[in-house]
Amino acid sequence: MLDRDPVPDRGSLEADGYEIHEGLLSEGQLRDLRTILPSGAGKSVNQCNLLQRHGLLSRLVQSDLFVDLIYARTGKIMFPIRAILFDKTLEANWHHEDERAIRPGAV
Repeated sequence: MLDRDPVPDRGSLEADGYEIHEGLLSEGQLRDLRTILPSGAGKSVNQCNLLQRHGLLSRLVQSDLFVDLIYARTGKIMFPIRAILFDKTLEANWHHEDERAIRPGAV
């Protein structure tokens, strides 16, 4: 089991659905991820289906490192099924990402 605590005020898995952990990945892993993930270079970049597009990312999030971390936080063995990248500038419209429109009859 991993004994790594989340960075304070950087999300809660239970409350927010995510946590940010510093120092979890090695410099080599970060370098490899930078080579496969697009960079906006000042523009907004969004990409869906990352687990299907990039075997490196898929293997990383299914590794013992991540499975053990999630188990330590939840007591359950879980695996990600979807990964989406939102690399937006500060000026980009983030507001719509946080809202859910409820329509009559919709579930």
